[in-house]
Amino acid sequence: EAPTFEKPEYEAHIMENLPAGTPVLQVLATDRDLGANGQVSYGGLSG
Repeated sequence: EAPTFEKPEYEAHIMENLPAGTPVLQVLATDRDLGANGQVSYGGLSG
């Protein structure tokens, strides 16, 4: 089963003077599969 995300799309606008390591976006997803198949990984795109 595919992960289910809280929102269909996420977008963040990051100010250039924001200190490195500052959280800018929270993404929430769940997966009903068990074990390794239930793990959810995230990646980001710059743009």
